[in-house]
Amino acid sequence: MIIQNLRSQNVLKYSHLVLNGIPEKGLIAISGRNESGKTAVVETICFALFGRTFSVPEDKLEKIIRWNENSCQVELQFVANDNQVYRIERSLDYKGTHAAQMFRDGEDEPFVTGPHSVEEAVYEVCGFDFQQYLDALYLAQREISTPHSQSDTIKAIAGATDLEDVLNELEHDVESERDRIADIEIEVEGLLKRIDKLDISEQTLDDIEQERRACNDRIRETEAAAYQLDKAADDIQSGCPKVQQVGKALATTGLDTSLKRWGEMIDSLDEQMQVMRDSCQQIETDSDLCTEHSDLNLYIKELGDRLDAFEDVQDRMDSYRIQLATLLGESNANNSELETEKPLPVQRKNIAREISSLRLKNFGAQLFILAGVALALLNLLGWWQLSFNTDSHTAEWFTNLLTDMFGSWSDKRNHLLQMAAIGFGVFTAILIFMSMGISRRIRQLKQRESMVLDKLEDIKARAKLIDDADDLPFTTLVEGLEKLNNEGISQLLKTYTQGMGQPFINQLSLATEQDKLLDMLNACMNSVGDLRESIATEIGRHQRIIEESHERIEQLNQAKEDIRQRENEIQELRDQVDAMASQTTRHQEHIETLKLSQYLLRETCRNIYSRFNQVLSKYTGKVMPKLTDNRYKQMQIGDDLGVRVFSQEKNDFGELEEFSSGTQRQMLLAVRLAMSKALIEAVEQSKQFIILDEPFAFFDRERIRASLAALPKVDKHLDQIWIITQEFEDLSPFSLHIECSRDNEEMIVGQYSG
Repeated sequence: MIIQNLRSQNVLKYSHLVLNGIPEKGLIAISGRNESGKTAVVETICFALFGRTFSVPEDKLEKIIRWNENSCQVELQFVANDNQVYRIERSLDYKGTHAAQMFRDGEDEPFVTGPHSVEEAVYEVCGFDFQQYLDALYLAQREISTPHSQSDTIKAIAGATDLEDVLNELEHDVESERDRIADIEIEVEGLLKRIDKLDISEQTLDDIEQERRACNDRIRETEAAAYQLDKAADDIQSGCPKVQQVGKALATTGLDTSLKRWGEMIDSLDEQMQVMRDSCQQIETDSDLCTEHSDLNLYIKELGDRLDAFEDVQDRMDSYRIQLATLLGESNANNSELETEKPLPVQRKNIAREISSLRLKNFGAQLFILAGVALALLNLLGWWQLSFNTDSHTAEWFTNLLTDMFGSWSDKRNHLLQMAAIGFGVFTAILIFMSMGISRRIRQLKQRESMVLDKLEDIKARAKLIDDADDLPFTTLVEGLEKLNNEGISQLLKTYTQGMGQPFINQLSLATEQDKLLDMLNACMNSVGDLRESIATEIGRHQRIIEESHERIEQLNQAKEDIRQRENEIQELRDQVDAMASQTTRHQEHIETLKLSQYLLRETCRNIYSRFNQVLSKYTGKVMPKLTDNRYKQMQIGDDLGVRVFSQEKNDFGELEEFSSGTQRQMLLAVRLAMSKALIEAVEQSKQFIILDEPFAFFDRERIRASLAALPKVDKHLDQIWIITQEFEDLSPFSLHIECSRDNEEMIVGQYSG
């Protein structure tokens, strides 16, 4: 690259620095006394390119700003290897805010922005970075010496940077592997100590398991007992309202209640009390509710006994019902009292059958009566006609009829017709008397049938009363039974109603018993409250046992888990020891592989550096004669960049220390110029600038003149050579002379257009 223009404000010494129209080829001189700002010019160039300088540390970059100023700016225009003109603008303030941007010629917008991006762009278009610039293109104001053989610039020029980086990484990897092996050995030792400390007794695990099972058994038993208690509490809690409900129904019912309903209510109340007693079996208590001899239980039993006393009447009713069943034809059982009397339905059926038979006979008799009357009248008419009216047509008809029936008929036979008429009349009279007897018998049977029907209806009503006894109001049943007029039933019923059954038929007695029942029900509720409190206390005791057992199980489980964890930990530790042994083997194998890789890379780098030194020796051999007026032409550069020069006087190569200091610096300058040439060729630059800061500090005038004459001829690619020194004896070799002064804070060279 070739610098064209440089402008800055408040950078180092200069408040205003302008270098316009800088020659692209030739020597450029910068002269002046010490502290006149010579180095500040080239430091400004360095800051413009890389955002830092050789003399100011990067972490104190704000020192570049001129004293008592808050910010600085710099603008550098140059031609790169692609023949494209670029412009870098950079600014910095006292707070450390650093801005940079890079333009292409003719463009108003930057194509990169930011210090880091600009630095990368410079590397791309110029082919060198800050360190390579210092090592090869900028000979700073210091003692000239041989470059370090392992410097980054040498590696970059020789093309071994990547290999050296890999070699360093391999070395780091080897150390890391060794450190890892050492760490593994320490870890294994620690693991073995931890394994020794973990002591597990199998008997301890068996004891824990046995105690845990015992706790689980105790929990199950206690939970079952608590469940029964809780269920008993629920049963008692739900049972008491049921007792009250049933009891209140019993205590509020009236005399119109049926015998069956009385029994159902008493049985239901007794069942609810039995539920209460069953619930109490899980509880150790002396509550009245939990005994059969409580007042309420005894009272329920008394009511049951009163109701059961009616069984004597019921038995007599059942016996009487059997008699009625016999009369109704519902049973074939014999009854001594009615053994001569047939069942009423049978009697009714027999009467109906007899009436039907008589009616049939009477119908036949009436038919014969009609026939007899007709025959008697016919014979009488024939006798009359034949005897007293012989000339009539009727007499003629009778004669023909009789002739047809009996053959010839004479008048002598006419009396037979009279006798036949009398005979048929007598027969008819007899039949009439017989029909009248049959009709009278039919009327008698109908009266008897009516009596049987009335008796049958009465018997059915009596049977229905007994059959519906359970569902009838008890008072209605008693009244109906009294109307049966059955001596046995009436006697037993009287005994029951005047004794045990009085509360069921007497309102006053019923009210007295119901008040007594209500008092007992209220007392029952108070007992339930006390009973539930006792149950709650007992449940609480069971819960504490369960909680304590669970806590103990948790402790045992934790102890068991600790033991298992210790077992697992021991196994894991052993596995880790085995794994670490395998890791150690792998790391050792890896180290051997890395060492082999290092050996191959070192040999490769050695060959690269050897070839580079040969090239550098070749370049130095071309540069050094020009600087030493052909006195020294051959130079050897070792692998460590050590310099040996061939002396014609000694006819041998001599060490650098064997020559005068001026000659040494000429030789070292030749080496540095050769490095510049190598860098230029490595980055394929067609033209390049170089800065030499005080390169002739120990040169005499003759060597200075020889050097100035030789520098433009060193390499065709080194077009722009900046040389800084205090003064020049002759300025004719220079294309541009920049003279610096201690008293000037501004410097403007060339036409300023800013």
